Amino acid sequence: MAIDGTDTDPHPSTPVGRRNSHLEVEPETNSRTNIYERKYSGHAIDRMQKRGIIPSVVENAIQTGIAKPGTSGTIRYYDPVNKITVAVDTSTGRVVTVW
Repeated sequence: MAIDGTDTDPHPSTPVGRRNSHLEVEPETNSRTNIYERKYSGHAIDRMQKRGIIPSVVENAIQTGIAKPGTSGTIRYYDPVNKITVAVDTSTGRVVTVW
């Protein structure tokens, strides 16, 4: 029950901001940036925000994940614990996308 007595608020146990509760993020919302001295494309930031993936999880995938060649000059890192894949541009080191 909400403070005003209505029953419109979600139940406290409703998942919000979690991996299975994606946010709607318009494409090209974010611009490229650096986080923890790693370059990120705006697209990667959009995908992370939409999917509720934080930068430390991305960094962990890059550091400990299973590396495989990607497409268009990228390398993909798969983290089986967090079940994410990170694509990194091999020439710039920029995180291109995350899923």
